[in-house]
Amino acid sequence: MPLHDPQIPPDAITTPTAVAEATEDCKPREISKPSKSSFVLSLSDQDELIYKKVLDLLAEHLGSKDAAISWLKSSGTGYPGTALEAIQQGHANLVLVDLETQWGLGPSYA
Repeated sequence: MPLHDPQIPPDAITTPTAVAEATEDCKPREISKPSKSSFVLSLSDQDELIYKKVLDLLAEHLGSKDAAISWLKSSGTGYPGTALEAIQQGHANLVLVDLETQWGLGPSYA
């Protein structure tokens, strides 16, 4: 016989359906990659090269290009918006210098 706890409302008890729905909400979503036509083409030639260096450095440090792109799109990385926005606004070199300052030119953690 189940115990009754007055502090737990009856509607708080989960059913297998509720658990399945909650689990579906927690599945990772596909990370959209910036398309070359909309993002990279908007960069100057120099910023495009720097962006590729930033992406490679992040992928090496974080383990994958998807993780690197996710980081670039994240807020709270030390930039007013996102690092990707900083690159798009012409500050690609600052992002690269920032990462190299934190991790060095040739990271030894790999």
